[in-house]
Amino acid sequence: MGFDLYGQNKQKGETYFRSNVWGWRPIWKIVTEFCDDILDAEEIKRGNYNDFVKIDGAKSIMLATRLQSLIDDGTIKELPNNRIGELLDLLDEVEGKVVIWAQFQRDVHNIIQALHKEYGEGSFVDYYGLTPQEDRQKNIQKFQDPDSGVRFFVGTTQTGGYGITLTAASTMIYYSNGYDLEKRQQSEARIDRIGQEKPMTYIDIICENTVDTRIVKALRKKVDIATQIMGEELKAWI
Repeated sequence: MGFDLYGQNKQKGETYFRSNVWGWRPIWKIVTEFCDDILDAEEIKRGNYNDFVKIDGAKSIMLATRLQSLIDDGTIKELPNNRIGELLDLLDEVEGKVVIWAQFQRDVHNIIQALHKEYGEGSFVDYYGLTPQEDRQKNIQKFQDPDSGVRFFVGTTQTGGYGITLTAASTMIYYSNGYDLEKRQQSEARIDRIGQEKPMTYIDIICENTVDTRIVKALRKKVDIATQIMGEELKAWI
């Protein structure tokens, strides 16, 4: 599914890391209800216990595709949140071009829909897993072109966070974050390259008392550890 989860051990009163998203009970309940034709009886049975049986890559893709279709047709509802509203408020206050990073493809899709409605179809380009290979370099060129009408570059750090130059923007917004520090730092560097002529601003959209705060704390801790190992001064970051 492309993300990790924390579980709650009620007996010990502590959280623990889960690397297998399908073993998370709320999701597994939906999986067994709507995807019983994909899994065999033993997988369904084992999925209800802590000795969760691993699901191979092919079946994982089938499950993810099925759940996405259930979201798209309205069978499963997304929880309401004001993240898109906060993003649009930020964009109203920011001048010039902006890079917007999201963690998941669904987030990118929602951002693109909002930008299309608010600013028009030609106001943005995308750069993520579903962007055709032949369009990716063209989208960078459109964004970098000062005479184009493209103001927003929307992508995922997994796809667009490495190697490309986006110095047409001096503002970068993280709509959502992941736990990978390297991807975070590499994605930040897309606007911090030769050719950048303006002070840079980085903005994180964080919902308090959610996984957002845990992710940021984890990233902050990794940065602190890395700087201590390298003998550098602690950096003011996030």
